[in-house]
Amino acid sequence: MKYQKSVDFIFLVIAFTFLSCTKNDSPVIEDPSITRDIQINSLSNILILDDGFLVTGVRNSKVTILKLDVNFNTIWEKNNYEWGTLTSTGGWGGSFYSMDIKNIFIDDHGNLICFCSKMEGGDVVWSSVLIVKLDKYGNEINRIELANTSLVDVAKTSDNGYLLAGNKLIKFNADLSTSLEIDNQNYVFSGAKIINTNDKDLALTGTWNSDQVLFQKLDERGNIQWTKKSFNQKHFNDLGNDLSQLSNG
Repeated sequence: MKYQKSVDFIFLVIAFTFLSCTKNDSPVIEDPSITRDIQINSLSNILILDDGFLVTGVRNSKVTILKLDVNFNTIWEKNNYEWGTLTSTGGWGGSFYSMDIKNIFIDDHGNLICFCSKMEGGDVVWSSVLIVKLDKYGNEINRIELANTSLVDVAKTSDNGYLLAGNKLIKFNADLSTSLEIDNQNYVFSGAKIINTNDKDLALTGTWNSDQVLFQKLDERGNIQWTKKSFNQKHFNDLGNDLSQLSNG
Protein backbone atom coordinates (compact mmCIF):
# COMPACT_ATOMS: atom_id res chain seq x y z
CA MET A 1 0.00 0.00 0.00
CA LYS A 2 1.41 3.39 -0.93
CA TYR A 3 0.47 6.92 0.12
CA GLN A 4 1.87 9.55 -2.22
CA LYS A 5 1.91 13.33 -1.87
CA SER A 6 4.27 16.26 -2.44
CA VAL A 7 4.63 18.59 0.52
CA ASP A 8 7.08 21.01 2.11
CA PHE A 9 8.37 19.96 5.52
CA ILE A 10 5.48 17.66 6.31
CA PHE A 11 5.15 16.10 9.73
CA LEU A 12 4.97 12.47 8.61
CA VAL A 13 3.41 11.30 11.83
CA ILE A 14 0.08 12.71 10.60
CA ALA A 15 0.18 10.52 7.50
CA PHE A 16 1.35 7.51 9.48
CA THR A 17 -1.40 7.87 12.04
CA PHE A 18 -4.03 8.20 9.32
CA LEU A 19 -2.79 5.13 7.47
CA SER A 20 -2.45 3.06 10.60
CA CYS A 21 -5.99 3.81 11.68
CA THR A 22 -7.67 3.29 8.31
CA LYS A 23 -5.88 0.43 6.51
CA ASN A 24 -6.63 -3.15 7.47
CA ASP A 25 -3.19 -4.33 6.34
CA SER A 26 -1.30 -1.69 8.35
CA PRO A 27 1.23 -2.76 10.99
CA VAL A 28 0.08 -2.63 14.61
CA ILE A 29 1.20 0.54 16.40
CA GLU A 30 2.54 -0.57 19.77
CA ASP A 31 2.02 2.82 21.40
CA PRO A 32 -0.40 5.19 19.60
CA SER A 33 0.73 8.09 21.80
CA ILE A 34 4.22 8.08 20.25
CA THR A 35 4.95 10.84 17.73
CA ARG A 36 8.01 11.55 15.60
CA ASP A 37 8.74 14.69 13.63
CA ILE A 38 10.49 13.59 10.43
CA GLN A 39 11.07 16.58 8.18
CA ILE A 40 11.21 15.88 4.45
CA ASN A 41 11.46 18.71 1.92
CA SER A 42 9.51 16.71 -0.68
CA LEU A 43 7.74 13.46 0.17
CA SER A 44 7.45 10.88 -2.63
CA ASN A 45 6.19 7.62 -1.11
CA ILE A 46 5.16 5.92 2.11
CA LEU A 47 5.23 2.16 1.70
CA ILE A 48 3.50 0.17 4.44
CA LEU A 49 5.44 -2.94 5.48
CA ASP A 50 4.63 -5.76 7.87
CA ASP A 51 7.19 -4.41 10.35
CA GLY A 52 6.96 -0.67 9.75
CA PHE A 53 7.23 1.85 6.95
CA LEU A 54 9.50 2.80 4.08
CA VAL A 55 9.65 6.54 3.32
CA THR A 56 11.18 8.15 0.23
CA GLY A 57 11.63 11.81 -0.57
CA VAL A 58 14.16 14.61 -0.77
CA ARG A 59 15.98 16.19 2.16
CA ASN A 60 18.57 18.94 1.70
CA SER A 61 18.71 18.33 -2.06
CA LYS A 62 19.43 14.62 -1.67
CA VAL A 63 17.15 11.70 -2.47
CA THR A 64 16.49 10.10 0.92
CA ILE A 65 15.10 6.70 1.87
CA LEU A 66 14.21 5.84 5.46
CA LYS A 67 13.15 2.55 7.04
CA LEU A 68 11.01 3.09 10.14
CA ASP A 69 9.70 0.59 12.66
CA VAL A 70 6.04 0.49 13.73
CA ASN A 71 6.64 3.27 16.26
CA PHE A 72 8.31 5.50 13.65
CA ASN A 73 11.84 5.01 14.96
CA THR A 74 14.44 5.21 12.20
CA ILE A 75 16.06 1.83 11.57
CA TRP A 76 18.22 3.09 8.72
CA GLU A 77 18.52 6.09 6.44
CA LYS A 78 20.23 6.37 3.05
CA ASN A 79 20.94 9.62 1.20
CA ASN A 80 24.36 9.10 -0.37
CA TYR A 81 23.35 7.70 -3.74
CA GLU A 82 25.60 8.69 -6.63
CA TRP A 83 22.56 9.60 -8.70
CA GLY A 84 20.62 11.26 -5.89
CA THR A 85 21.95 14.83 -5.50
CA LEU A 86 19.66 17.50 -6.98
CA THR A 87 21.27 20.62 -8.44
CA SER A 88 20.12 23.90 -9.95
CA THR A 89 22.01 26.95 -11.24
CA GLY A 90 20.23 30.15 -12.22
CA GLY A 91 20.98 32.89 -14.68
CA TRP A 92 21.87 32.78 -18.37
CA GLY A 93 22.93 29.28 -19.34
CA GLY A 94 21.68 27.83 -16.05
CA SER A 95 20.94 24.14 -15.71
CA PHE A 96 19.30 21.70 -13.32
CA TYR A 97 19.29 18.04 -12.38
CA SER A 98 16.31 16.44 -10.64
CA MET A 99 15.50 12.93 -9.51
CA ASP A 100 12.18 11.74 -8.09
CA ILE A 101 11.32 8.24 -6.90
CA LYS A 102 7.88 7.84 -8.46
CA ASN A 103 7.20 4.29 -7.26
CA ILE A 104 8.89 1.72 -5.06
CA PHE A 105 8.14 -2.00 -4.81
CA ILE A 106 9.47 -5.02 -2.95
CA ASP A 107 10.40 -8.04 -5.08
CA ASP A 108 10.23 -11.72 -4.11
CA HIS A 109 13.73 -11.56 -2.63
CA GLY A 110 12.99 -8.60 -0.37
CA ASN A 111 14.91 -6.16 -2.55
CA LEU A 112 13.57 -2.66 -3.19
CA ILE A 113 12.82 -1.73 -6.81
CA CYS A 114 12.77 2.04 -7.29
CA PHE A 115 11.37 3.60 -10.46
CA CYS A 116 12.77 7.13 -10.70
CA SER A 117 12.02 10.05 -13.00
CA LYS A 118 15.21 11.87 -14.02
CA MET A 119 15.16 15.30 -15.67
CA GLU A 120 18.13 17.49 -16.50
CA GLY A 121 19.16 20.31 -18.78
CA GLY A 122 18.53 24.02 -19.18
CA ASP A 123 17.03 25.55 -22.30
CA VAL A 124 16.59 21.97 -23.50
CA VAL A 125 15.37 19.36 -21.01
CA TRP A 126 16.09 15.65 -21.25
CA SER A 127 13.99 13.02 -19.51
CA SER A 128 14.98 9.48 -18.64
CA VAL A 129 13.93 6.69 -16.30
CA LEU A 130 16.26 5.25 -13.71
CA ILE A 131 15.36 1.83 -12.28
CA VAL A 132 17.39 1.13 -9.15
CA LYS A 133 17.50 -2.16 -7.27
CA LEU A 134 18.42 -1.85 -3.58
CA ASP A 135 18.82 -4.52 -0.93
CA LYS A 136 16.57 -4.52 2.13
CA TYR A 137 18.95 -2.12 3.87
CA GLY A 138 18.87 0.43 1.06
CA ASN A 139 22.26 -0.43 -0.44
CA GLU A 140 22.40 -0.21 -4.23
CA ILE A 141 22.72 -3.52 -6.11
CA ASN A 142 22.44 -2.25 -9.68
CA ARG A 143 20.57 0.24 -11.84
CA ILE A 144 19.22 0.59 -15.37
CA GLU A 145 18.68 3.86 -17.23
CA LEU A 146 16.19 4.31 -20.08
CA ALA A 147 17.16 7.37 -22.12
CA ASN A 148 14.57 9.60 -23.80
CA THR A 149 11.81 8.08 -21.69
CA SER A 150 9.49 9.92 -19.31
CA LEU A 151 7.86 8.30 -16.29
CA VAL A 152 4.50 9.13 -14.74
CA ASP A 153 3.36 5.93 -13.02
CA VAL A 154 4.23 2.24 -12.61
CA ALA A 155 2.09 -0.72 -11.56
CA LYS A 156 3.16 -4.20 -10.50
CA THR A 157 1.54 -6.92 -12.58
CA SER A 158 0.18 -10.29 -11.45
CA ASP A 159 3.18 -12.09 -12.99
CA ASN A 160 5.53 -10.06 -10.71
CA GLY A 161 6.54 -7.80 -13.58
CA TYR A 162 6.00 -4.07 -13.92
CA LEU A 163 4.15 -1.80 -16.36
CA LEU A 164 5.57 1.68 -16.87
CA ALA A 165 3.57 4.59 -18.32
CA GLY A 166 5.05 7.83 -19.58
CA ASN A 167 5.70 8.86 -23.14
CA LYS A 168 5.38 5.14 -23.95
CA LEU A 169 4.21 1.92 -22.33
CA ILE A 170 6.92 -0.53 -21.27
CA LYS A 171 6.32 -3.94 -19.72
CA PHE A 172 9.15 -5.38 -17.61
CA ASN A 173 9.59 -8.95 -16.47
CA ALA A 174 10.36 -9.70 -12.83
CA ASP A 175 14.10 -9.59 -13.63
CA LEU A 176 13.59 -6.10 -15.16
CA SER A 177 14.20 -7.29 -18.71
CA THR A 178 11.85 -5.66 -21.24
CA SER A 179 9.08 -7.86 -22.63
CA LEU A 180 6.98 -5.23 -24.44
CA GLU A 181 7.32 -1.62 -25.54
CA ILE A 182 4.53 0.40 -27.12
CA ASP A 183 5.18 3.91 -28.41
CA ASN A 184 3.12 3.98 -31.60
CA GLN A 185 0.18 5.87 -30.07
CA ASN A 186 2.11 9.04 -29.31
CA TYR A 187 1.68 8.71 -25.57
CA VAL A 188 2.00 12.06 -23.82
CA PHE A 189 0.72 11.57 -20.31
CA SER A 190 -0.05 14.19 -17.71
CA GLY A 191 -1.20 13.02 -14.30
CA ALA A 192 -1.51 9.42 -15.44
CA LYS A 193 -2.50 6.67 -13.05
CA ILE A 194 -2.29 2.88 -13.38
CA ILE A 195 -4.23 0.53 -11.11
CA ASN A 196 -4.63 -3.22 -10.79
CA THR A 197 -8.17 -4.33 -11.59
CA ASN A 198 -10.28 -6.99 -9.89
CA ASP A 199 -9.72 -9.40 -12.78
CA LYS A 200 -5.90 -9.13 -12.36
CA ASP A 201 -5.52 -6.87 -15.39
CA LEU A 202 -4.70 -3.15 -15.36
CA ALA A 203 -6.49 0.11 -16.10
CA LEU A 204 -4.83 3.39 -17.00
CA THR A 205 -5.94 7.00 -17.25
CA GLY A 206 -4.22 10.24 -18.22
CA THR A 207 -4.26 12.51 -21.24
CA TRP A 208 -3.71 11.70 -24.90
CA ASN A 209 -1.97 14.31 -27.06
CA SER A 210 -2.39 16.67 -24.10
CA ASP A 211 -6.05 17.39 -24.84
CA GLN A 212 -8.14 14.23 -24.51
CA VAL A 213 -8.85 12.13 -21.44
CA LEU A 214 -7.47 8.66 -22.05
CA PHE A 215 -8.87 5.50 -20.49
CA GLN A 216 -7.42 2.10 -21.32
CA LYS A 217 -7.76 -1.50 -20.19
CA LEU A 218 -4.66 -3.66 -20.46
CA ASP A 219 -3.88 -7.28 -19.71
CA GLU A 220 -1.07 -8.28 -17.34
CA ARG A 221 1.41 -8.39 -20.23
CA GLY A 222 0.69 -4.76 -21.15
CA ASN A 223 -1.34 -5.54 -24.25
CA ILE A 224 -4.09 -2.96 -24.80
CA GLN A 225 -7.57 -4.54 -24.69
CA TRP A 226 -9.55 -1.38 -25.40
CA THR A 227 -9.17 2.41 -25.44
CA LYS A 228 -11.57 5.29 -24.87
CA LYS A 229 -10.52 8.90 -25.31
CA SER A 230 -13.48 11.15 -26.12
CA PHE A 231 -14.82 12.06 -22.69
CA ASN A 232 -14.31 15.81 -22.59
CA GLN A 233 -16.02 18.28 -24.89
CA LYS A 234 -13.60 21.14 -24.26
CA HIS A 235 -9.95 20.36 -24.81
CA PHE A 236 -7.46 21.05 -22.02
CA ASN A 237 -10.26 21.37 -19.45
CA ASP A 238 -10.36 17.75 -18.30
CA LEU A 239 -7.40 15.59 -17.36
CA GLY A 240 -7.41 11.99 -16.18
CA ASN A 241 -5.54 12.30 -12.87
CA ASP A 242 -6.75 9.35 -10.80
CA LEU A 243 -8.56 6.06 -11.16
CA SER A 244 -10.25 3.55 -8.86
CA GLN A 245 -12.53 0.54 -9.27
CA LEU A 246 -15.73 0.04 -7.33
CA SER A 247 -16.18 -3.15 -5.35
CA ASN A 248 -19.04 -4.23 -7.64
CA GLY A 249 -16.76 -4.06 -10.68
